[in-house]
Amino acid sequence: MLRFDSPVTQTGRTVLVETCVKGCPLHQGASITFSLAAANHDPDANPEPERFDIKRRDIRHQSFGGGRHLCLGAHLARMEGQEAILALLARYPRLTISSRGSRYREAPSFRGSAELWLTAE
Repeated sequence: MLRFDSPVTQTGRTVLVETCVKGCPLHQGASITFSLAAANHDPDANPEPERFDIKRRDIRHQSFGGGRHLCLGAHLARMEGQEAILALLARYPRLTISSRGSRYREAPSFRGSAELWLTAE
């Protein structure tokens, strides 16, 4: 789910040394912005990136950054999300998205539902 609809959509870095990426020069001290949402939909990293598949294997998402830039709260966020979803499905095993749908909150660089209407059978 994090790969398909990343909560953090972009991040920035400062270029530490002169370099070149795919023919584009990056100068020391320059500020650059990365689209994590685009990286999560890169077909070279994730086959059929626009298809949501809860059983997808070998997921290589960048939703929490990576390496030394991994979000400090990544492990806690994963655990909280897993526990919340499991508790919701244990109580309401047959959920569908309601005709009222969902609405995203408006915040630069962050993405999340302001509301998601569900129907429990």
